Amino acid sequence: MTTDFDVRQYQEKIHTMVMEQLSVPAEEIDLKGLMGQVVATAEAELDEHLTDHEEIACQAGCGSCCMLNVAVLFPEVVAIVDYVLESWPPERQRALIRRVDQLSRQVAGLDDEARLSLREHCAFLDEQGACAIYPVRPLICRSVTSTDAERCRESLDEPWPGAARPVLMHLLQKNLMEATFIGLGDALEDAGFDTRSGQLTVGVQQLLENPRLKERFLAKRPVWDEIPGGGFF
Repeated sequence: MTTDFDVRQYQEKIHTMVMEQLSVPAEEIDLKGLMGQVVATAEAELDEHLTDHEEIACQAGCGSCCMLNVAVLFPEVVAIVDYVLESWPPERQRALIRRVDQLSRQVAGLDDEARLSLREHCAFLDEQGACAIYPVRPLICRSVTSTDAERCRESLDEPWPGAARPVLMHLLQKNLMEATFIGLGDALEDAGFDTRSGQLTVGVQQLLENPRLKERFLAKRPVWDEIPGGGFF
């Protein structure tokens, strides 16, 4: 891993890019496209600085950590919902809606320990245990890695969170993706949008049920207030 990554400079880079995209009239803002640019920038930055990809043990089909609370900003929710509605066949969409609806009722309002204690995996894992929304997965999901898959599984299998051994993560990837999340959130705040984050499953379920939440967000009105049990901040 290289050590020349400047977190503050990179965070400002994300902030500036997002502000430019949000400076147009509301009807011209493409939230899915915005998230695509944010993710592409983050991945390019990661490729530039990360020289030891082989140390990351995470692979498709693992899913050990996919039973944790995941905080998302509302543009991330929009990107996920648009991806599903635009690229999945109707039957697959209906199956997802059923899973998301069931899980959202279980996890709404739960803190991190209570969410983990459910032992319920993410609604977006497919039959093989791979992430079905991988191209548009949340920034926080991108920040979580493990350098030892077996240790990760053992830690999450502990009977209570306090008994768990630490999971060794790739710190550059964690710091970069968290900086991306913060830079995006700061830009949303400066542009006057709802900058709070909420729970992934609950946010997606509510936007699928009420597409007008997107219009509310673009009108710079609070959206997480309209999502029972979904908000973190």
